Amino acid sequence: MVLDANAADNWRKFLTQFESYLVDKLKVNMLLHCAGPEAIEEYSHFVYNAGEDKERYEDVCSKFKALCEGARNAIYERLVFNKRSQKD
Repeated sequence: MVLDANAADNWRKFLTQFESYLVDKLKVNMLLHCAGPEAIEEYSHFVYNAGEDKERYEDVCSKFKALCEGARNAIYERLVFNKRSQKD
């Protein structure tokens, strides 16, 4: 998993691939193992609200989703948009 300017899309693709790989209780640990050391570091800084649990797969996934969707780079998005070319 790469956390760059296109992090939201990368997270979505990674999560789809990961969920097809694993279907049991160890999802959080396997998720962190597969995502790598950068994801483990981010996981250690997550703040959980009442009713959320750091051991619950859905809560951890929602935290990573919020992290990745918030990582959009507006300048990069503008550059991509302005480099478009219309076909005949």
